Amino acid sequence: MENRLKKAHLAAAGLLAGVVNGLLGTGGGIAAVSLLERSGLEKRQCHATSIGIILPLSFFSSIIYLKNGHFTLPQLVPFLPSGLAGALAGSFLLKNISKRWLRLLFGIFAVYSSLRLFMR
Repeated sequence: MENRLKKAHLAAAGLLAGVVNGLLGTGGGIAAVSLLERSGLEKRQCHATSIGIILPLSFFSSIIYLKNGHFTLPQLVPFLPSGLAGALAGSFLLKNISKRWLRLLFGIFAVYSSLRLFMR
């Protein structure tokens, strides 16, 4: 019974992450991390799993956004080199940062993002 409940919880996390990511273009990872933590995964594993979840979700959302004319491929080019470098740095940091700092940085980012949305 517990295994079925955990699978249902993870499926709900995927659905929520997909809806938030597709609708808002961001935040699916935050939703995924929060729900993965509740499923009992270790903190670093939650963050890494979230990236694994968001990659295909973002890919499919991007295809739909591109098809609907919400962005063009040339608009992406200036962001890709530094974005890829940042992803590499973040992946390295995740392995080497304490759980306390990870939780603190995640919380600060979530609060900052929320405040920016409300202040607009």
